[in-house]
Amino acid sequence: QSRYNPNPDTTAYYWVKYTQEQPESGKQYLIIAEYNDSWLAMKPLSSKQSYGYTKTETLTKTNDTITTSNADNAFVFEASGNGYNITDSNNRYYYNDNKYKTFPADKDNIIPICDDEYFEDDIVGRFVKFVETVYGADTLDENLKFIADALGGKGQPKDVIRSYFMNDFFNDHCKIYQKRPIYWLFDSGKKGGFRALVYMHRYQPDTIARMRTDYVHEQQARYRTAIADLEQRIASASTGERVKLSKRLKTLQEQAAEIHGYEEKIHHLADRYIAIDLDDGVKNNYEIFKDVLAKIK
Repeated sequence: QSRYNPNPDTTAYYWVKYTQEQPESGKQYLIIAEYNDSWLAMKPLSSKQSYGYTKTETLTKTNDTITTSNADNAFVFEASGNGYNITDSNNRYYYNDNKYKTFPADKDNIIPICDDEYFEDDIVGRFVKFVETVYGADTLDENLKFIADALGGKGQPKDVIRSYFMNDFFNDHCKIYQKRPIYWLFDSGKKGGFRALVYMHRYQPDTIARMRTDYVHEQQARYRTAIADLEQRIASASTGERVKLSKRLKTLQEQAAEIHGYEEKIHHLADRYIAIDLDDGVKNNYEIFKDVLAKIK
């Protein structure tokens, strides 16, 4: 706990006892780190900052005593659940278990974009879950409608959002990043037989192999099942229904044919377990996989 040196004949300073034990709720502590043989204490954000990187103060450490020049750098820890709420000298929260929630990144860094919710980590499903996590379940429908209206599409909000991811997201992303996309769109072609996003900075040499076995092959199996089901339904359908089902059947057959050719291309790359060097930049790395990626326009 920080304490003031009461001796007026010496330069004012504050001292704390160095400990690696669990903090005691309600007491003040410095948050410190050792870096290049120096000891640094975290400073609170400035009054004009609501978030950002914190500055540090260089400390003096002798045995179990650390000297600091400013008690305002102390933080109070309050026990909360399995962790602590942390407040600075201005009583601002830096972490609050009851206020903030987390949304985990996709486990395998492969997010499929399909015309239906075929996969557990389908992009629309994850997007809806993200909106719910951030803004709450009570306003989810309202927020999805707001987003759909902003996109300018017609139909149910989830359908509008799916259409955007299927047709427009990647082009918008390329414009924003000046034709240097950090989200790569693996794309089988115009029929939309298979599409998936991969975040470049989390790419691993086995990413394409995982994509082939866990997604492309799975999607091929779903097409076979769906086609067989439609063929049976068409055989016993009325004239009006048969026209609608036949149109859907044709779409699935075209997608199945497209993904078959794509699987052969991706198989060739998957077997090579290609590593990339981020220092080579987006353009050079994207070129390596150009045969299975969407064209940058």
